[in-house]
Amino acid sequence: MIQKKLQKTFKQSSKAFCQIQRNRFIKVIEEITAVLQQTTASSEEIASSMEEQAASSNELAQYTQQLTQLINDLELTLEEFQIEK
Repeated sequence: MIQKKLQKTFKQSSKAFCQIQRNRFIKVIEEITAVLQQTTASSEEIASSMEEQAASSNELAQYTQQLTQLINDLELTLEEFQIEK
C-alpha cells in the first residue's frame, strides 16, 4: 500500500515537473520569437535606410555629373573671352 502511494506521488510529481519544464520551454520559445520579430523589424528599417541612402547617392552622382558638364561648358565659354596681353 505504501509502495502504491509512493508510485502515485512519484507520477504526480513527474507530471508536475514535466508541466513546469514544458511551460519553461514555451516561455523560452516565446522570448526567442519576440527577439526574432524585433530583429526582423530592425533589419527592415536598416534595409529601408540603405535604399534611401542609395537613392540619395545616385542623385548626388547625377548632380555631380551635371556640375562637371556645366564647369566644362563654362571653361569653353571663358576661353572665347580671354584677353591677350
